Amino acid sequence: MSDARIFLLSALRHVIDGGDITNSELDAAILEPAALRGAERKAWHGLSYWADDDDIRAKDPAYAPSRRRQLSDLLSALEDETGKVDVLVPKDCGSGKLVLSDDNLKWLMEWYAGECNSDWEHSFGVKIDTLDNPGWSLKIDLRETRLEQLPFVKTSFGEPASDLEEWKRLGSWWVAEVKSGCFEAAGGPLDLSTMIRVFRDWVERVR
Repeated sequence: MSDARIFLLSALRHVIDGGDITNSELDAAILEPAALRGAERKAWHGLSYWADDDDIRAKDPAYAPSRRRQLSDLLSALEDETGKVDVLVPKDCGSGKLVLSDDNLKWLMEWYAGECNSDWEHSFGVKIDTLDNPGWSLKIDLRETRLEQLPFVKTSFGEPASDLEEWKRLGSWWVAEVKSGCFEAAGGPLDLSTMIRVFRDWVERVR
């Protein structure tokens, strides 16, 4: 699954469940919207209209629910085109509540076990830790794996929170990139599974 599709699925669910998105966030995540096709292109347009209409939403209380229903239709179409993959985003971004599955953690354990060869695991591995803002960090060694030389486009969602109260207000966030031979991701306190999912999607896409 492409980075653009991951972002669009996440952003649609984020807005539908009460969140917001700006044109600057869209522009940063989707560098070439003209290259999008099908349900992805329609989803991008729907989110772009949402971002453009912030003044209308502020004046008309009935406008936002109507637009969110339209975005729900776009999400359904994108999920159908994708095959309803498990991209996890907030159910209630304002409270930080997120429905998580252990499927991605199980997949990561299987990936790690598959890389172990009585040598690799003595020098490399996977590190999961917590952040004090709060949140999670994830670091996965790619050195001496088939992923070591493969490109990965830095991707992100939401706005990092500096403390617990800000996270409760802003909700879900994560950022992922590859540097110095490692996949590195950081995210909110309920975004660990999503961070693993980003890595999983990349691995499965480049097989």
